[in-house]
Amino acid sequence: MTGPNSVFYSTEAVQLQDITDGTSNTLLVMEVPLEFSVHWMAPHDADLPLVLNLKSDAEKAHMGGAQALFGDGSVRYLSKNIALETLEALVTINVGETVGEF
Repeated sequence: MTGPNSVFYSTEAVQLQDITDGTSNTLLVMEVPLEFSVHWMAPHDADLPLVLNLKSDAEKAHMGGAQALFGDGSVRYLSKNIALETLEALVTINVGETVGEF
């Protein structure tokens, strides 16, 4: 996941203390449908607009959602019905949004 206020946006390394939203509330990697997949060495990254667009297509990889890796190392299933505001909040590292159950 790349984009402003995300873990992989800057040319500088993000350290754990930079993730003030909490590592359990910060999305690192998310499963995407096959047509959006790229080789891991390719210079293409998923950004917030792509992730928000995937919300409706997420069921292509798994019925009704997608697997996601978070900053604390946990992997969770995100429903395609997740609120857009929640998904946006999960991508950022230090904006201070409140993330409820998802």
